[in-house]
Amino acid sequence: MRVTCSDCAGRQDRSYELTVDVCAAANSAPEVVLVHSSDVHVDDRGGIGGLRAVLATAGALGADLVLLAGDTFESHQLSAAVLDRAARLLAEAGRPVLILPGNHDPALPDSVFVRGAIARVPNVRISRRHT
Repeated sequence: MRVTCSDCAGRQDRSYELTVDVCAAANSAPEVVLVHSSDVHVDDRGGIGGLRAVLATAGALGADLVLLAGDTFESHQLSAAVLDRAARLLAEAGRPVLILPGNHDPALPDSVFVRGAIARVPNVRISRRHT
């Protein structure tokens, strides 16, 4: 790659030969498709429509991973019926899903992730790290 650098002192432009050694492994690594969403807010009123849309998009794009970054659920006060539907939808996604709990759905011992069996869905991982 040839780079031309202008000297601010008014001297003439100089050309430099710049060798950029980009990691060969990065160039040859397979493409990874990540679908990211946040604030889906699954709840008893609106249901799982937002989650369904994210997972459908991930399926259409052939995503390797779905990252749900915060507030996937509106609260911990959700009905068993909506949690069951969400767990079933996540299981049927057919791809890894990583959920980062948010301020609406923190990873507490009695969280929706535990009560709704979402933490037991084989392709779903819940981050339990607290920052």
